[in-house]
Amino acid sequence: MKDEKYILFVDDRPENLDIFMDILTEHGHRIEWVETIDEAVTFIKKNKDNLSGVIIDLFIKGISKIDSYQEQYKVTINQGQSLGLYLRKTYEGKIPYFYFSDYPGAYSRPISLAEGEEEIVKSKFQEMGETFEEIRDNFYEICKKHLRLVL
Repeated sequence: MKDEKYILFVDDRPENLDIFMDILTEHGHRIEWVETIDEAVTFIKKNKDNLSGVIIDLFIKGISKIDSYQEQYKVTINQGQSLGLYLRKTYEGKIPYFYFSDYPGAYSRPISLAEGEEEIVKSKFQEMGETFEEIRDNFYEICKKHLRLVL
């Protein structure tokens, strides 16, 4: 394994992730998956210095302890975006992440996002490619661009 740091997937439907976790594992990266926002927060706190990045689904069922961020920063966002906001505010950009969703159109730009600052939102399959090879290559390029991978 060439990268000892974790890439954390946060998604309540892991059946959609197998192909993507396998792609990163085949490239020598360590993968961890959690189902809820609270599990993600616990994992991130414990492993904050050992993370290459976080890949977050926009829709994750349940209420989390960090939902107060929505009220505190006066934004209405979905569960996945609550985690992104938590990462931005708590770790000040030191833990890279991107949203990876079946429904990227559900993303709402938070009011608290600074002018000129953008979050990355990618579709799991739309525009990812027609063949397995295209999907594999495109997904890995996205990860190389937006996470801190050891190559």
